[in-house]
Amino acid sequence: MVAVTTIRTNVQTALATITGLRAHNVWPDQLIAPAALVQVVRVAYAQTEDAGRDVFLEIVLLAAPSGQGIERGQKALDAYLDQSGTKSIVAAVENGQTRVVEMTDYGELEVNGVPYLGCRFSIQVLD
Repeated sequence: MVAVTTIRTNVQTALATITGLRAHNVWPDQLIAPAALVQVVRVAYAQTEDAGRDVFLEIVLLAAPSGQGIERGQKALDAYLDQSGTKSIVAAVENGQTRVVEMTDYGELEVNGVPYLGCRFSIQVLD
């Protein structure tokens, strides 16, 4: 089995293929949007030795600071939600073992006291 840190880094590397998106596999001290932060949510261990495990990650996508205008931020955010295209989170991340399960919390997210327009993606990695 691959280390959880490696799985998180692999998702970060996939996100880094999106031009202009700053991808992080740990929470940075300072954020510059647009940014994607990958974090582990939970690990489901298999009941048998050879069955593997499922690693559930969350990508926190911060498209733009809210102070730059909601309309501008919403347009920036929407481009990342498509299932295909150069800014698509789904297209960048999904492969044979990794899938995007859902997107939630579309709207204002606060990080380190700064409000951003963003959302959260739930990711499942079969390991």
